[in-house]
Amino acid sequence: MNLTPFTLDEISKFQKSEKFVLIPRFLFGENLHYLLPAQSKFLYGILLEKYSICQKMNWIDEEGLPYIICHRTEMADLMCCDKNPILSIKKHLTQLGLLKTHRVGSRTYRIYLFHPEDKELF
Repeated sequence: MNLTPFTLDEISKFQKSEKFVLIPRFLFGENLHYLLPAQSKFLYGILLEKYSICQKMNWIDEEGLPYIICHRTEMADLMCCDKNPILSIKKHLTQLGLLKTHRVGSRTYRIYLFHPEDKELF
């Protein structure tokens, strides 16, 4: 693979496209940056990106909260890793209160992402 440096125009186009994963800054601030390994931050960013399809797929629960459905195998594919570490990454995010799951079928879970309510996100 031949590599070339970014031009200013390419950087501008790249930043406006959806060809990268956004990871919220609050995951790097305060105490979370010590508690969250890079894989956990990356999975959070990937799941947050999937939230963009909630409305199109009508993934809104009875309380009006958006959720996503993303199986462990799909998460592993998106992260380019084996599916075994996904369980521990999800467990870590759950222990910190950043992710909650709700079973809705034999192998299907609704996934809800959380953020600190006292943080300015936008």
